[in-house]
Amino acid sequence: MGEPNKASETEPPEYPESEKLRGKQEQAFTLSEFLDWCEGKGVVLCKTHDADYFYTPVSAGNEAIIYAFLGVNLERLNAEREAMLSEKRKDDAARQDPFC
Repeated sequence: MGEPNKASETEPPEYPESEKLRGKQEQAFTLSEFLDWCEGKGVVLCKTHDADYFYTPVSAGNEAIIYAFLGVNLERLNAEREAMLSEKRKDDAARQDPFC
């Protein structure tokens, strides 16, 4: 058998944000459950402003908070997902049987 393709090991992934999520589904699910539990108990994530101990609620939704924690850019991830869907649609259209 041959050696692994070295070029593919050094090339950046086609969908880098999606790649960051690989294997982190359980962690994301656990974080989601925890944030939902906090909301159910009335616990609100807040951020501080200045040294006056002035707090304001974090306006980001749970999904944005989870992805930020995991180091994933949500806007780029959504763009990658759209690109994947577009690519899949093109592939499916190319495989359509014109006689059906």
